[in-house]
Order: sequence, then C-alpha cells, then structure tokens
Amino acid sequence: MAEQEHTSGGYFRGLVTGVLIGAGAALLLAPKRGEELREELAQNAAEWKNAANNGTLADRAQELKDRATELGQNVAQKAQEIKQKGQESLGKAQESAEDAAEDITENAAEVVEEAADNLDHDAEKSV
Repeated sequence: MAEQEHTSGGYFRGLVTGVLIGAGAALLLAPKRGEELREELAQNAAEWKNAANNGTLADRAQELKDRATELGQNVAQKAQEIKQKGQESLGKAQESAEDAAEDITENAAEVVEEAADNLDHDAEKSV
C-alpha cells in the first residue's frame, strides 16, 4: 500500500511538472512583451506551486492525524493494561500482607500463651 501511495505521489508530481512545462512553453511561444511574459510566468508558477503544496500538505496532515489517532488509541490500551496489572499486583500484595499479619498474630498469641504457661509453671515450682 505504501508503494502504491508513493507511485501515485510520483504520478501527481509528474503531472504537475508536465502542466507547468506545457504552460511555460505556451507562454513563451505566445506573442507578448518580455516583461508581461515573465510576470505571468511567475504568477502561474506560484499558483501551481501553491496548489501542488496544498494538496500534498493536506494529504500529509491527514496521514499525521490518522497516525496520531492510532498512537493515542495504542497508548490508551497500554495504559489500561498496565492499570489492570497494577491492580492485580496490588490485590496479591494485599492478600499476602493479610496472610502474613494473620500468621504473625497467631504466632504472637502462641508465644504469649506459652510464656504465660511457663510463668504459671515456674510460679508453682517456687511455691
């Protein structure tokens, strides 16, 4: 497809160049004063150049707009994927933290109970 766009762009440039050369030749062969002829040539050349550039610039602007839209959509999609992965990771981390807190609480309760039993046992021995 890019090759086809390149070929049609070359065709358009060739067409514009041919038209300009033909118009220049017609003007040069027409019976006019040199100054009038140069003014008309300059004016026609400027008009044709502007017409060619405007068409080319408009096409290029549309291509850039389409590309920017596509890139924007890709960025939005990637951002959504990253957000989802971040939320999943956060959920897993929160779950792990809760499990660890529960384990610590259970272990602390066991240590406190064991210490209390040891104190009771030591107190009975001393009496």
